[in-house]
Amino acid sequence: MDWVFWSGIVIGAALSFAASLVANICTDRLQQYLLRYKTSYSDKKRNKALKFYAHILPLTKGYQDKYIFLVLSAKNVIILYLISIMGAVMAMFVRISPLLDSYDGPVIQSALEFPSSGRKYLVLASALLSLFSFLLAGFVNRRTRRIARALMNFDEYEKDLMQRWQFTESEIEEAVRRSSGEKGIALEA
Repeated sequence: MDWVFWSGIVIGAALSFAASLVANICTDRLQQYLLRYKTSYSDKKRNKALKFYAHILPLTKGYQDKYIFLVLSAKNVIILYLISIMGAVMAMFVRISPLLDSYDGPVIQSALEFPSSGRKYLVLASALLSLFSFLLAGFVNRRTRRIARALMNFDEYEKDLMQRWQFTESEIEEAVRRSSGEKGIALEA
């Protein structure tokens, strides 16, 4: 056999021995870290679920009008998608404008006469605006759909939530008070 083969075997054995030593020494610390991460992660999920429930509860109880809320959310999604489309169209139009320099049309050539470096920055800014608006619209749309689903199937949603997280009435009242911004919205007993 070749000396490269045997040196690879020796180096691999030495590295695997060192890795097993490190794994045996650090096992307790790693388990403690993972346990701490798991509890903090589950606490975050529980608080997030409570906050979402506190946001949905006034809409179902009639303290806030759910239809106006959903219409305003849908309006915001539509506006963000329109901004995204306009930004993309503007970026494409400015990008192809050097091709229009040979065009003898009335307004297009004179309206787009600016330096090529400024043209690059305008294309970049338009494309970034379009991307940011598109991502934000997707986020708002997903949240609106989640709220609408919870409102449509509120009884099932509430039953599953209470079964999973087992919230107390005082936790729910405190979360509703915090989410309402101290507007005086209180739950009826």
